[in-house]
Amino acid sequence: SDVDGTLVPDGGHDLNPEYFTQIRRLKRNGILFAAVSGRPYTSLRRLFAPVEDDILFICDNGACTIYRGSLLSCCCLPHSLAFEIIRDIEALPGCTSYISTLENGYVRKEAEELYRWLTEGYQLNITRLDRLPEDIPAREKILAVELYHPNAAEEAAGQGFYRKWHGH
Repeated sequence: SDVDGTLVPDGGHDLNPEYFTQIRRLKRNGILFAAVSGRPYTSLRRLFAPVEDDILFICDNGACTIYRGSLLSCCCLPHSLAFEIIRDIEALPGCTSYISTLENGYVRKEAEELYRWLTEGYQLNITRLDRLPEDIPAREKILAVELYHPNAAEEAAGQGFYRKWHGH
């Protein structure tokens, strides 16, 4: 099942407890429930904590699949590619980046609104950095780079960004 906009409102962090009952019922009948989301694993694990060992997590829009705490698959972006995307986002007026890794998320220190939305709504582990992409730790496996604009992300992406990166 999709999560945001389906099981919870976008950015929500409270599941109806009846879902846990249904997930356990599915398991008893030999059906594995999969939580599928653009959210990272850390957020999904918190959301589904009562049944976390009973379900499959497909996270970061399919970049990572985890079952019972074991990483089954992970598709990471090469740092050179991720950094180029981040630089292009940061160059767009009014835009900033959110970088998702297996354990953490990263935003620019000045991105206060984005930081609050990700930590308070999605309850993500976010580290604020002085410089993007330069300050992202080299050991991090980058799963996703997302463009954020407070009210016009699609219009901002239309300024050449979409044409360059669509279908990449």
